Amino acid sequence: EELLGKNCWEAFPELVDTVFYHKYHEALREQKTVQFEARSPLSESWYEVHAYPSEEGLSVYARDITERKHMERELRESKRRNEEILESVTDGFYAMDRDWRFTYLNARAVRFASQLAGKEFTQEGLLGRTLWETLPATVGTNIEEEYRRAVREQQTSVFEYPYPGGSQVFEVHAYPSKQGLSVYFRDITERKRAEEQLTYYVRLRENMHDAFIAMDERLLV
Repeated sequence: EELLGKNCWEAFPELVDTVFYHKYHEALREQKTVQFEARSPLSESWYEVHAYPSEEGLSVYARDITERKHMERELRESKRRNEEILESVTDGFYAMDRDWRFTYLNARAVRFASQLAGKEFTQEGLLGRTLWETLPATVGTNIEEEYRRAVREQQTSVFEYPYPGGSQVFEVHAYPSKQGLSVYFRDITERKRAEEQLTYYVRLRENMHDAFIAMDERLLV
């Protein structure tokens, strides 16, 4: 009752020249409804405000959204920390929605995409693009089959993938969720070459051993 009949800005001088002040004047001046979110200097709480102008003045509906704003801030911090972790790992990482569009890629994934496609990509330029349009050589290959199966069956898929037309081999870990698919991958080309070389020498040694045994049987040693 003490506030009835008082000028708003005289009653709450702390609000003068704030977003509340400017938005209320905008609503009255242009005779249009305004909606905004702002933190009140009176209580440090956040409010979602709807201001409805009329010939008689202004009707204001305000809802305390402080808890929601705190949660949003925590989510942003959590996302920032997660992105820092993903950028620091040596593996490539990317996430796709259920339409196979990139929603996140770390720097290593962007570099590999650029290398494999033969064109320079940026993280911003890849967001919203599908894997298939970015790397068309993957369409119809084992990686598409594994990804679609992982999403369809909601089961993790781990496999090796030789990139079509190239010499690189990747170890891929695909993790499905209701939102889409998260993928970690690493280039294992050098490891595969080392394994092939080791296999070659093992077989060569076995063949040499067989040859020596044959020579012994002929008493030629």
